[in-house]
Amino acid sequence: MSRKRLLWQLYPSYLAITLLALVAIAIYSSNAFKQLFYEQTLSELTHSARLVSQIILGSNAWSEKTIDAICKQAAQNSSKRITVILPDGVVIGDSEEDPGLMENHAERPEVSEALEGSVGIATRHSRTLGKDMTYAAIPLYKNDKVAAVVRTSMPTRSLSEVMSSLYAGIALEAVLLAILVAAMLLVISRKIIKPLEKIRIGARKFLEGDLSYRLRVHGSDEVKALATTMNQMAAELQERIERLKQMENTRREFVANVSHELKTPITSIKGFAETLRDGALDDPSRAKQFLEIIASHAERISNIIEDLLHLSRIEQVHEVQQIPLERSAIREMLESAILMCETKASEKKITLELSCDAGLTALINPALLEQAVVNLIDNAIKYSAEGGKVFIEAKDDASGMRISVRDSGVGIPQEHLSRIFERFYRVDKGRSRKLGGTGLGLAIVKHIVAVHNGHVSVESTVGQGSKFTIRLPAE
Repeated sequence: MSRKRLLWQLYPSYLAITLLALVAIAIYSSNAFKQLFYEQTLSELTHSARLVSQIILGSNAWSEKTIDAICKQAAQNSSKRITVILPDGVVIGDSEEDPGLMENHAERPEVSEALEGSVGIATRHSRTLGKDMTYAAIPLYKNDKVAAVVRTSMPTRSLSEVMSSLYAGIALEAVLLAILVAAMLLVISRKIIKPLEKIRIGARKFLEGDLSYRLRVHGSDEVKALATTMNQMAAELQERIERLKQMENTRREFVANVSHELKTPITSIKGFAETLRDGALDDPSRAKQFLEIIASHAERISNIIEDLLHLSRIEQVHEVQQIPLERSAIREMLESAILMCETKASEKKITLELSCDAGLTALINPALLEQAVVNLIDNAIKYSAEGGKVFIEAKDDASGMRISVRDSGVGIPQEHLSRIFERFYRVDKGRSRKLGGTGLGLAIVKHIVAVHNGHVSVESTVGQGSKFTIRLPAE
């Protein structure tokens, strides 16, 4: 089935409706002009008859010869015929014929009406002249009686000729107007269709995958709204696709990182196990050393898996349902976190100092937020020198709750600050692994803070230490 463009579906209907309207207007105008011209003609005939009546009444002589002369004189510069008829139908004056040769006019309908005292109007074929005529007859009163009838007439052909000329003019103007309207409708239809054509092109671009293309449409509010909606749709699709690509890249990077993180200890375990199998078991001191190394790597694998599971649980719960929050004492939660880190701190003779008002409370998930603080304190201990200090502080102000962990350790170079919350990202990979880090601690902190609708940031100077701050929104 052949498909028509929208332009050729709309334009013919618009044109047909307009042409029908023009035809209706032309017909109505023609009839109105015809009626107007006919009424004007009758008015002129009646007016001429009254003028002749006044002339006759004003003449001194009242004779057939005088009246006939008046009729012929009055019609010299006019296309009208003038006839004067007595009440008995005898013609006593006529502008074109000899009254004595004319037949009795008593039966003429316009004459009969005039004799009754009204204006007689008639249109018929004249046997005397052999053509169609339009008549207007009025009574001529003398001594309060109808003394005669003055009738004026003109050929109907004159009226027809004028109307034909008028019809021709109207028809010509209607044709010219129709052409003009057709051209204007075509322009208007194209103007209406053009924005839709642009939208069609844009939709094709989107379909072909060019989501960066943007519609620039000028037109009606509805067309603009449609273009804006399609642009928004394309922007959202583009954003989602980019997000999916980013997620895919993150997934690949994550899989690669997990594979790498697990491959190193597994390779070491496998290597030392083979060494033991090949005879190292016979040397107790070497066997013990190798077993300790195997146990250390196994512990590392266990920690990585535990952190991955912990991170996965946080993400899944956050996606499926809202993490339950409760009003809890912040100092109590921080003291519990410090207690969990006391052993590692003592081994490096590091002092953990807490600054937090006892009455400070907030809507939190105590277990999760404690885990985040533990991870920050653990990192601070790892990267601080022996005998150093780690400061834990909590404050509440108009912007919300702030929990900070500050150390005086090695610090973090500026170029790494934007990525340290990524999974498995390490500033110093060798040192991090040596210190037992899994590369997931800060990623877990970021996700825990996110489920509290907050965010975590870091400030650091190399050689002077780092400060991590958890910001929770005001209630």
